[in-house]
Amino acid sequence: MRFIVTTSVGSYTALSPTSDTDTTHWYHFVGVYNGSNVLLYADGVLVASTAATGALSYTGYAIGIGSDLGGGAYLEGSIDDVRIYNRALSTTEITQLYHLGAAKFGVTPKKAFTSGLVGHWTFDGPDMTSNVADVSGNGNNGTLQGAFATATSSAVSIGKLGQALSFNGTDDYVNAGTMDSFSSNMTTGTFSAWFKTTSTAIQVLAGTLNTTTSEAFFRVAINFNPTTGANEVGKVQLFIRSNSNNDLAGGVNIDTGIT
Repeated sequence: MRFIVTTSVGSYTALSPTSDTDTTHWYHFVGVYNGSNVLLYADGVLVASTAATGALSYTGYAIGIGSDLGGGAYLEGSIDDVRIYNRALSTTEITQLYHLGAAKFGVTPKKAFTSGLVGHWTFDGPDMTSNVADVSGNGNNGTLQGAFATATSSAVSIGKLGQALSFNGTDDYVNAGTMDSFSSNMTTGTFSAWFKTTSTAIQVLAGTLNTTTSEAFFRVAINFNPTTGANEVGKVQLFIRSNSNNDLAGGVNIDTGIT
């Protein structure tokens, strides 16, 4: 997985591979930028970090779930409980957020961990009646794209918390609007999601992209090696890219131990 956060300074990488990605297992990954470090958590445990500084740059960035906003790297699998915060969650909060999913709720709890929550897509039935509702209150309601647009019933599946979205790996994704409604006060941030995949291809779980410059505020991807640009099965990556779209500055590999 790679997690891109755009800053005004440079490119930093913290990445963590899994040697064996179980296609039946739900994984919880969280990427955090706290102003001095980029952190990656897998199933509630900190697995990688790197020092990083710089201002976040996000005006005009569109939010995509399940692909690079239709530009490829489509997810083949399921994703659930996607969250964006305008603050850096603590290790304790991230562990608690992981255990929230481990509790197997019939629906996603919407009143838990709401401080700083600026985007939240549950994919539960009541939140999918007319669009992919953003229940954070910021109005970034998503629209289903690709095969989703004509076969909504086939898009939903049993999730980690309530209902999830299942993606076909070909053209499915969610366009969730832009970050402009909540990013003006965003100096740090957190991305969180549950996912499972049935493919070894490079896939984007979620992220934001400036459709004019192709720069990313953040991106979460799997089976991708940012150093070589190659498909590397099971690799989990977290990195920052500068707002000038610079190449990666480097990184470290850490075995998560997840099988």
